[in-house]
Amino acid sequence: MQITSSTRPAQRWKCSLATLALITLAGGVTACSTASSGESKEYKVPSTLCGTPVSGELLSPFLPSGGSVSSKTEGTAGTGIKRCEITVDEKPALTAATEWRERGERPSDVALDHKRVDMTDYESTGTYLFSGTGAVGRVDGCNNPSFKGDLFTVIETQVDSDDKAAMKKLITAYSEATRNTGDCGAR
Repeated sequence: MQITSSTRPAQRWKCSLATLALITLAGGVTACSTASSGESKEYKVPSTLCGTPVSGELLSPFLPSGGSVSSKTEGTAGTGIKRCEITVDEKPALTAATEWRERGERPSDVALDHKRVDMTDYESTGTYLFSGTGAVGRVDGCNNPSFKGDLFTVIETQVDSDDKAAMKKLITAYSEATRNTGDCGAR
């Protein structure tokens, strides 16, 4: 069932019958959000990536519409890579990672290993490299006795977006939050 808002005729809200029933019973307003494609997100947007706090508001544009969201975090012992995958309706939606790389590598070097970071249409600040579908950030000031090198953050989304500014905000927030976690090590 589709409901079209009279104040935003181009934007369609798609909520499940269960959500509509709750609205009717409670007499309240639904918590459905609208994805950029006009379809709704009937799930609560996560507020962490790999256990690192990140605003759901920054994450939301890069998650598709759907009914349920889940995440799985995995680390590969001894490799310095920690990755989490967010799925929506059991389909991959977004991957976030921290990776220890050789000292002196640049975000562009790391981006080449991640296919959703569009290296044909990107922007870079030197510390961050970002496209509409992915980003890489270098987390300066981290030290880890197990890994001699630099810590990088990576985000890849399955949502096709050209919003580089929103991706820059997300990778910046994720990188800054990572700096304050155990992933960064002693500083």
